[in-house]
Amino acid sequence: MRYCCGLVILGVIAACRAEKPALTAPVTTEAAPPPDQDTVAILSYDKTNEYFYWDDRKARFGDATHLELTPRDLALVDSLLRQSVAAWNAYQRQHGYTGPPLNPNGYKRQLLAVVTPAGEKLVWVNWLCEASDTRWKQTVIQVSDGGDCYFNVQLNLSRRSWEEVSVNSSA
Repeated sequence: MRYCCGLVILGVIAACRAEKPALTAPVTTEAAPPPDQDTVAILSYDKTNEYFYWDDRKARFGDATHLELTPRDLALVDSLLRQSVAAWNAYQRQHGYTGPPLNPNGYKRQLLAVVTPAGEKLVWVNWLCEASDTRWKQTVIQVSDGGDCYFNVQLNLSRRSWEEVSVNSSA
């Protein structure tokens, strides 16, 4: 009898325990189709190039090397991107932001993928709502201001997580 009561009590405690929301993506088992070349550019990482002239990503990526994304990597990138934008929008609503939520549909995306000396796969994704020429397919586009027309996120594929969402400010 005591054994049964103990199991019931443990079951009640387990059912009432609040879980912290996960910041990681579910395991993706299916490969993604090839990216649409009209909206996605996969850029090569070259540590000698000045990709990021006003933030610390160059120092953060430093000795990393270029990573060729597999179809499974691309599926995980898509999953993490959806989660990171949803989390950003939820955070904004919780803190009283009344503007429209981020909606990356119709944006061009630049993906810069690296593997760190520690073996972690990182992908920096840059969203652009406007690109007047095809330069965005070859080089990172950085814009001052522009509001939610330009935003980016850093993903960690090894940990199945995102590390930051950064939305440009408006002048």
